Amino acid sequence: MPLPFATAARIELHNTADVDVERVFYEIAVEFREHGLAERVHCVFAEATPVALDGPMTALELKGASGRLLGLQLGAVIDPRYGELWWGEGEVRIALGDDPAPTLSGTGIEDWAGTGWGMGEFSDPFQGCPIAGTDGQWTPYRLHVEDRVWFDGGIRVTVDAIGGGPADHVLALLASGAPGVPITIDRDGHPLRRLLDEPLAPGEDTSDGWMNFRRSDSYAATTWFALDTPAHAGM
Repeated sequence: MPLPFATAARIELHNTADVDVERVFYEIAVEFREHGLAERVHCVFAEATPVALDGPMTALELKGASGRLLGLQLGAVIDPRYGELWWGEGEVRIALGDDPAPTLSGTGIEDWAGTGWGMGEFSDPFQGCPIAGTDGQWTPYRLHVEDRVWFDGGIRVTVDAIGGGPADHVLALLASGAPGVPITIDRDGHPLRRLLDEPLAPGEDTSDGWMNFRRSDSYAATTWFALDTPAHAGM
């Protein structure tokens, strides 16, 4: 995607792994031309290894700035203790201005990336997932080109680490030592139940339920955004 700049641009590569990288390949195409673009494009990297059980990972937080959110590339490395349970029930939440509550909230990472009921490998212009489960790794992304997200006075983007699966299976894994906190259960013929408000009773039947739960996988996020003036460039 184009990354316009006014007078200068700087690109840095940081190795955050525990081993040296022997070879790095990159290609940068630069086009110089006269234009009236006032926006300044920035890119921020964040990671949580792993995501805490008591809250989401913050991918971007700006206070007092105005501009436009351009997109988010998420990387997830799945904790093998969860086996084959689905990891992508978390939501990408966007709070605009100084609102403490999210202004925009999705229905799951797979929906946010452009699929539903799971996620396979695909790449479209604005949404996709080039790596889908290889060695426990996932790379969903979404670029807000057609669905523009403007912000005035600040923005906060967070990603929940939430998974789901058959309730009995989830509870068995948690009992075996996998980190997690049950948050909802959906049973046939019953309304969705928020377990943080109404916990399960000892011995309660959960055999027909789907349970969502907070997980402790490792996430990394690269977020692109544009600011309306250079005044906030220091962030």
